[in-house]
Amino acid sequence: MRPSRFSVLVCAALLAVGPLGAAAAGPPAPIQLAAIFSTSGRYAPLGEPEKDAVLLAVEQINAAGGVDGRPLAIDVVDDEGRPDVASQLATQEIGKGVVGIVGGTSTDCSAAIARVTNDAKIPQFYTTPSSEIWDTRNGVAKYVFETNTSNATEAPALLDYATKTLGAKHIAIIHDENAYGSEGAKIVESLAKEHGVDVATDQSYPGAATDFTAQLVAIKNSGADTIVLWGAAAAPPLIVRGIRQLGLKVNVIGSNGIVSNLFLKVAGKAGEGVYSDTNIDYTHPTPTQRPFLNAYHAKYHARPANFAAYAYDGVQLLAYGIHTAKATSGDAIVGALESMKPLPLVVGTFRFTAKDHNGLRSSDVHLAIDRNQIWFNLD
Repeated sequence: MRPSRFSVLVCAALLAVGPLGAAAAGPPAPIQLAAIFSTSGRYAPLGEPEKDAVLLAVEQINAAGGVDGRPLAIDVVDDEGRPDVASQLATQEIGKGVVGIVGGTSTDCSAAIARVTNDAKIPQFYTTPSSEIWDTRNGVAKYVFETNTSNATEAPALLDYATKTLGAKHIAIIHDENAYGSEGAKIVESLAKEHGVDVATDQSYPGAATDFTAQLVAIKNSGADTIVLWGAAAAPPLIVRGIRQLGLKVNVIGSNGIVSNLFLKVAGKAGEGVYSDTNIDYTHPTPTQRPFLNAYHAKYHARPANFAAYAYDGVQLLAYGIHTAKATSGDAIVGALESMKPLPLVVGTFRFTAKDHNGLRSSDVHLAIDRNQIWFNLD
């Protein structure tokens, strides 16, 4: 039997390997995975690109021969942005025999899935930047991994740029009141003093809100020169439009949740000059990012959102873990990942250890600006 090949395409390397387990008659059984995303509801602008990205990853890996000769099969299911549904879907997919799950889209859904996957000893790769899902009060959740740059890595990069380049002295924070936004705001506030800025005001909003007048008037009255916006989906572009309508002469710098086509479309001309951080360097792609950007554009005729890269790398990491472990059990996959060598993928270079289930660094964070409704990266 000719050796099969498994390709992590973004690593630009083919690993020649033999099939998992003993040879059997007929085609090899597929390795079953699942992806749980919010492809409907208010997080759909992030969930849809995630869905597209995991399907692209599976297609590419299978076209290269699968993982050690076995094809991947994946169920992509919609949790509607509801944690209770996400938990139920995780239970159902594990009952079907999946060996790994990618998802969810929001912090609340990711956490709901993690409670199921960790108990079932099924590896999960979630796409939100909230490290408390794996780095819990009770220690590291062994089977839960994060493919997004953590809030604790992202926030210093934003504050560095705000202070050193934009000259920020007095910042206002406006954030989603959910776990993602609240953690981000807390970290920004805790780091403000060491970056030489004071927090003039900290405003929160319900994620489904459409009117932010009260919060923005409070920010206007605070005397802030820079607004740090920590949110995702539809609210951030509406907030930016509100900032412009009130005539606030401030810089706006957002978390990576705002880097999406939805933001550009909804904010329109009001988004001009808004800064954010991103893991994808759209202007100067890394050697591992360029093939992903080209393949995604060729298949979907669009630029992928950050969250597409987080989902894509989730599949690649699962495949890498299975290939390295030469097994599909949760313990074997986790063991392979926790002892991995640095692995450059689309989001950045992953360096998982038993104590770090994120493994990304500040060097994996890039600054970007909205120019003419296109995200451009800044050197």
